[in-house]
Amino acid sequence: MSREGEMRLGKLIVLLLISSVCLFSLGKEGEGGCLDCHPRIKERIEKGRAHSPVKEERCTRCHSPHTSDYPHLLKGRLSEVCARCHKEGPKMAFSHLPVQRGECGKCHDPHGSPHPHLLRLAEKDLCLDCHKKEKALSGKALHAPAREGCLDCHRAHGSAYGALLLVDPGRLCLRCHEDEKLPSLHGVARLDGSHCITCHDPHAGDERLLGPVAHPPFADGNCGGCHRMEGERVGPVERADRELCLSCHEELREAGCRLYSHIQSGLQSNPCLDCHSPHLSKGKDLLRREEKRLCFSCHRDTEQRVLGEEGLYHHPDLDRCSRCHEVHGSNELTMLKGGGDQDVRSVP
Repeated sequence: MSREGEMRLGKLIVLLLISSVCLFSLGKEGEGGCLDCHPRIKERIEKGRAHSPVKEERCTRCHSPHTSDYPHLLKGRLSEVCARCHKEGPKMAFSHLPVQRGECGKCHDPHGSPHPHLLRLAEKDLCLDCHKKEKALSGKALHAPAREGCLDCHRAHGSAYGALLLVDPGRLCLRCHEDEKLPSLHGVARLDGSHCITCHDPHAGDERLLGPVAHPPFADGNCGGCHRMEGERVGPVERADRELCLSCHEELREAGCRLYSHIQSGLQSNPCLDCHSPHLSKGKDLLRREEKRLCFSCHRDTEQRVLGEEGLYHHPDLDRCSRCHEVHGSNELTMLKGGGDQDVRSVP
C-alpha cells in the first residue's frame, strides 16, 4: 500500500473511532455524561418523578451541549421548548400570569419532582408562593377547598371564566352547596350562585366566611332600602339600573355626565355592581376584588402590557389604578386625573 493510501486509512480509522465515541455518548447523555457534572439534578430526579427527556437520557432535546442565546443553554425560549412536546389547547379567555409570560418553570421543575405534574412544590404551597397567604387566606375560618388546595375551584393554566374558575361563577358554589334550605335561611325564594360572593369570601373570613366591610343598609338590616319586600321575604331590587345606587350616592351622579364614565354602561344593567358588592366585602369601598385585579378584569389589554413580557420598565404603583385615574368618570382621555399633569402624590 502506498504512503498516501496508509494516510487515508489512518484518517478513516480515527474518524470511525470519534464517531463511535459520539454515538455512545449520545445514547448516554444522562448517565456518565451530563449528570456527572449536575449532581443536584441527578439527586432530584432519583427522589421523585423524572421528566420524560431526562428519564430517556436525552438532555439535548432541550439543551444545546455547546452554546446558546438562551439561559441554561436552552434551544429556544423556555415556553417554546416546552411547547414542542406539550401542545397548547384552545386559547382561553383568561390565562394564568406565568402562562402569559411563558414562565413554565415558575410552577414546574423541568427535570424532576416528587410532586404530580412535576410541580416545584405541593399544590397549595406553590399557589401561596405567589398569592401571599396574608392576603388570600386572611380570616378566622378557611373555606374547606381553600384549606386543601386551589384546583377544586380554579384551573391552573387558563379558563373561559375570570379568576380562572372551573365553571361559571353562578354554578360553582352550588356544585357543593345544594342544600334546599339555603334560600329560606337567606330569606329569599331562590339563590343565584353568582351572588354568593357579594357576601361570602370564597377563601377565608369569619365563621360564615362573611366579609368585614358592610354596605350600611345591609348592616342595619334594612333590606327594604334596595329590595321589594314580600312579607318577611326579600324580593327583587326596586330598580335594576344605576338609579338604585345613585338615589343615595347623589355625589356620583355628575360623574355619569362626564365625557368618559364608568357608570354610563357596564356588564350589568346596574354598572355599579360590576365593581362593588351591594352587601359585604373584604376590602374598602365594597370592592368585589383587589383594585388591580378588578380593573384588569375588563382592561385586558392593559393587563397584558403590565403583567406580560412587553416593556422593560413599568410605572411604579400599578396595583392602584385610582392613584392616576378617576374611577367613576372624567373629561380627560383615559379617565386621568387632571389630564395627567395633576400631582397625585397626596392622593390617599
